Amino acid sequence: MSIIYVKGAYGRHYDSSQNAEKDWNAGKDFFSITDGCYCSTRDFPTLMDTVYVELNNGKICPLKIGVF
Repeated sequence: MSIIYVKGAYGRHYDSSQNAEKDWNAGKDFFSITDGCYCSTRDFPTLMDTVYVELNNGKICPLKIGVF
């Protein structure tokens, strides 16, 4: 199992992990801090990884990922 670190893409920033989870589960793009590229749930059809998001305040929070 690997860990993926992401932040909002295209200028999106998140104040809470709940807002980030909503966008992640809706399939919006994020920027992978881990890989240096854009990604979304579409890139992980059988996501078994742990995804963490960086919030505006610099805090790193895990995302509760929906089942796809």
